[in-house]
Amino acid sequence: MSNALAGRTEGQEGQVLIAALGVAAGFSSSFLGIGGGLLLVPVLTGFLRCPIERAVGTSLATVVFISLAGVLAEWEVNGAHIRWTWALVLGAGSLVGTALGARIIARIPDAPLRLALAGVLLLSSVRMAAGSVGPHGALADVIAGAPAIEPLLVLSVGMVGGLTSVLFGVGYGIVTVPGLALVCVDLPYSAIRGTSLAAIVVAAALGARQHSRAGNVDARLTQALVPAGLAGAVLGVIAANFLPVRLGQMAFSALLVVVAFRLLSEVFHPTPWSAPVGRGGRQADVNAP
Repeated sequence: MSNALAGRTEGQEGQVLIAALGVAAGFSSSFLGIGGGLLLVPVLTGFLRCPIERAVGTSLATVVFISLAGVLAEWEVNGAHIRWTWALVLGAGSLVGTALGARIIARIPDAPLRLALAGVLLLSSVRMAAGSVGPHGALADVIAGAPAIEPLLVLSVGMVGGLTSVLFGVGYGIVTVPGLALVCVDLPYSAIRGTSLAAIVVAAALGARQHSRAGNVDARLTQALVPAGLAGAVLGVIAANFLPVRLGQMAFSALLVVVAFRLLSEVFHPTPWSAPVGRGGRQADVNAP
């Protein structure tokens, strides 16, 4: 940790901020199944002035622990909410997606892709706000007629999640949760959330390993964030299991809207913390759950 960063985190106000950030990241990770990086990265860069590469690497390392804590807590409270087969398929898809994203990140225009993804997220938000989970219409008919296609669709969701996390840094769970809601016949929202969280453990671990090798993980800051993050993750699981499922759906729907508008704003007013690592000559990021 740099001297300047250490000074901002070791005072009383800094310690309170770190603790609050850890709890909030852990809670949102488990309650929504998103990982927590969407909250960690902008706060680390915006308030603690952490360089973007260091913020992403530290966020990924922290997310490994808090998402794992969330999975263990979920398993203890209601293990049926985690479909391990789908989590593994998502993880396999993310490997392909992140590798593909790392290859094409500098070769395709950024703005059209951001606009397209923002549109998809807004449509997903409307669908989730309406309480619509599971495939409908023609897609439901196709899956019902050919059940073998469902694993391929889940694999595709993982690939798209890995790809978009590299291209846009929006977070793996932002894609996997609505993606699973779109393609899985028998998954209720609570199982979608738990399964996404389990897949994030693998995705975050892969990204953290690469960033650690590049020297982009601040070990002291990670150690400061993790204890509060673990507590937040457990609280998020408890809230998700004992509060109405509809509340979680509405919260995720609102989050999709926020992320969509963030993508749209970045087309016209880019900010340093939200530009994905890899643009502008920086090293390509691998997964930002």
